[in-house]
Amino acid sequence: MYNLIKHLPQYEHLVVCPGFAAQTKEIGLPQMIKDAGISVSYTSSVHTKPVMREIEQKVIEFDPDIIINHWWRSSRIQRLNKFGKSRQVYDRAKTILVSHNNDPSPPGYDYYISVSKHNARFQKYANKERKQGSRNHRVIYNGIEVDRFDVPKDPIKDRFVIGRVSSLAKFKIPKDWIHFANKINIPNVVHMIVGDGERKVNLERDVEILGAQKKFVFPGEITNEVLPRMLAKFDMICYVTEKTEAFSLAMIEAMAAGLPIVTQNSGGMSEQIIHGNTGFLCNSRREIQYYCEQLGSDKNLLERMGKAAKERARMFTIDSMVQEYDRLFKELLDG
Repeated sequence: MYNLIKHLPQYEHLVVCPGFAAQTKEIGLPQMIKDAGISVSYTSSVHTKPVMREIEQKVIEFDPDIIINHWWRSSRIQRLNKFGKSRQVYDRAKTILVSHNNDPSPPGYDYYISVSKHNARFQKYANKERKQGSRNHRVIYNGIEVDRFDVPKDPIKDRFVIGRVSSLAKFKIPKDWIHFANKINIPNVVHMIVGDGERKVNLERDVEILGAQKKFVFPGEITNEVLPRMLAKFDMICYVTEKTEAFSLAMIEAMAAGLPIVTQNSGGMSEQIIHGNTGFLCNSRREIQYYCEQLGSDKNLLERMGKAAKERARMFTIDSMVQEYDRLFKELLDG
C-alpha cells in the first residue's frame, strides 16, 4: 500500500485506519506513511462495528473510483469487511481484493490480485468467475527498492550470524524454534531474531531454560530505515513459519542484501528462492539443519549463493509492481 501511494502520485489517495492504529508505536508502515507526508484518517473507535461504519462514511464522502482491500490472515477487521458486497454503499467504485495469505477470499469484488501463483489457487471466487469467461484475476508480485539494501557488509567479529526479521506472532514463528535452532551445529553461531510479537516472551524464556544466552539475540522491532544496516550484520537467513506464506517481502529484502536463504518448501517460497542457487528449500527440519550447517562450514558456497540471491532480488522491484497496478487501474477506469 505504501509503495503504491508513494510511486503513483498521479492518483489521489485516501488512507483510513482503525482508531487503535493511531495508538501503536510509530514503527514500520505507520512511520513510513508519516515520513512520506501521506495523510491518514483514523477512526474514533477501536471496536469492529463502529469502525466499519466510520470507514464506510469516509469512503462515501471521498467518492472513490477504486477501492483496494488487503486480505490478511491476522486482521479481524478485514474478515468482517464487506467492501466487495456493499454496492449500495460504494456505488460506482471498482473494488479490488489483494490477497496476502492462503485463506479463501470473500466473494463480490470486481477484481482479485494474488501476490504469488501459489496464493492464486486459493482465490476460489475469482477462479470460479474466470472459468465462466471473466478475466478478473491476476498475479502481481510485491516489490522492494532493491538498491536500498546494497550496503557494505558489517559482520560481527568471530561470530557466524543466522538472522531472521519478522513479526514474532504465533503464526509467524514456531513455538519450539529456540529448541530446534539450538541444535544447529556451527562454530561461534549466533541467532539474531529481529521483531516483536506475542511469542517473543516464550522464545526468551526457552533461551533461559537452555542457558543459551550467548547463542540468541533479540534486538526487538526495528524501523524500516535501520533494516538494511541490520541485514548487513547477517551471514545468512533461516526463515521458518508455522503457517505457509503466499509471498515474503522479508525474503526479498534479505536476498537484496546478498544473503542466502534456508526456508521451508511451501507456499510461495519456491517462486522466490531457487533451490541450490540462492538458498535451499527444505522439506523437513533435518534438511533445514543440514543446509544451515553446510552454509556455515563453506565460505565459498555462502558467498556464491549470496551473490546469486542479490541478483535474483532484482526480479522483484517496486517499479515492476507499480507498473502492473497502474496498468490495472487504467483498465478498470477505462472499462
